[in-house]
Amino acid sequence: MHQCRRRLKTFGTMHSNTKQASSFAGSSGRALNGYPLHSLFAYQWGGLSATGDPQGYLQGQLTSDYNQLNGPELTVDDLVHIGSGTPLCFGSVGNTVSYKALSLSFRITYKFRYWFMRESIDYGSLYALLRGHADFEYRWQKPGDEQFTHVPSMQYPVESGRDQFYTGAEVLATKGDHIRLQYIQCSYELNKAKIKKLPVSSIRFYSMWNNIGIIWKANKYNLDPDYATLPPAQNLAFGINVNF
Repeated sequence: MHQCRRRLKTFGTMHSNTKQASSFAGSSGRALNGYPLHSLFAYQWGGLSATGDPQGYLQGQLTSDYNQLNGPELTVDDLVHIGSGTPLCFGSVGNTVSYKALSLSFRITYKFRYWFMRESIDYGSLYALLRGHADFEYRWQKPGDEQFTHVPSMQYPVESGRDQFYTGAEVLATKGDHIRLQYIQCSYELNKAKIKKLPVSSIRFYSMWNNIGIIWKANKYNLDPDYATLPPAQNLAFGINVNF
């Protein structure tokens, strides 16, 4: 099974006050006139400042003024259009291979041509909810670190607009393309035609391994694009099917 979605566009007019950049940055859930459905937008990234503050662009000028970056001065037209937030090509392939009484089945799924926003440290969540992130280890800590990391310095008290800008910036946009091994099933069948003394017509022993995991992904962060937190648990099942 294979499917490729066409890039549908929306048309019409949109009042300027509904185009505030902060309503679109980091999200693909809103439709926007003139752009494909499910488009992902992000703030234009200007790197970290010499003090570890994330920077963006306002009217072509580098700034760390988050009131302006998250305010009405910045519109969606100032954002970077990353691409589709949902897979444009997706499908699955599978097969069953049999040899005598042994049978092996498998299913591989794939999703291509889409993007997602990966998570990073959010200092507001760290202080309020004690919810950290592994990126904390790579945060800016001293002058010069801005040359090697994009993770902002630890700040207290928290400036919420700073977190909002960083988590919606293009530096966190990540390609979601991947191929997943969904399941493998193995079975072995005994029947009366081959074993005359078998007390039943046939017996089939089988096992199923489901949610096996990703076998290739475009991102280098060891992230599963389908699951923001933990992927579903792998399932291993065994069974017997008896026909009288």
